[in-house]
Amino acid sequence: MRRDMITIFILYGFLTALTVMGQFSSVILGLPVAIAVLLLYTQPLWTIIYAGIFMKEKIGFLEVFCCFLVLVGVLFLVNPWGSFHITSWLGFIAGLVGGIGLSGWILTSSAASKKGNHPTNTFFWGSVSLMIFLFIFLPITRLFISDPAIVRFGLDFPLYIWIYLALFSLFTNVICHISFFYGVKVVSAVDSSLVMLVEPVVGTILAALFLSQAITLSVFVGGVLILIANYLIIRKGSGASELSDSLVQEEANAKNSQG
Repeated sequence: MRRDMITIFILYGFLTALTVMGQFSSVILGLPVAIAVLLLYTQPLWTIIYAGIFMKEKIGFLEVFCCFLVLVGVLFLVNPWGSFHITSWLGFIAGLVGGIGLSGWILTSSAASKKGNHPTNTFFWGSVSLMIFLFIFLPITRLFISDPAIVRFGLDFPLYIWIYLALFSLFTNVICHISFFYGVKVVSAVDSSLVMLVEPVVGTILAALFLSQAITLSVFVGGVLILIANYLIIRKGSGASELSDSLVQEEANAKNSQG
């Protein structure tokens, strides 16, 4: 643990805990799943705002336009029009907090990576910090949710459940998070937040393949909009990389000619 990383990991644990508590609590408190997903994926909007203020990242027209595209895409993807009945404003607030927390997770991950912290180290200490804050939030959660099946804490699971949890952690946490931490070393927080919006598109495709859930016109339109936004961001990143490489080559050629 590096001393200059302590504050970042404290923020990482706190904001990630907000994400976890927000996304699950919103549904438990009665918010429709479609609305919970929509609120969680407002994160590019918060990321653009906070990255510009705290990380001094340059926010151009392309980033704002792509943010608009992904938000509209997610709106089509979850299709909340038929079920947009907010019966629990507490659940709505929890879902919104989850989206803000997810944005904070992206920003703190980006800050850790850009400070040269190794991705595996970031994952380990970030997970430790997350667990501490989840234990702190647990008694607070019990003030709003009384169902013991949800808020109890225990380790008395059958062996096969532990195996499932190990596989779940490996594929959906360890590999994904460490890959993301490697990525944000070279990609801005804003661009990474937009690329992350491929997740609901892939989720929709997997649901169609393995759970026999139909891909409707609304889902198709939303997925296309999100993929277009990601293409524009990736293309911009590729262009910037080519420009950087050409400048480096020109500088090297100039030095050789002077020599």
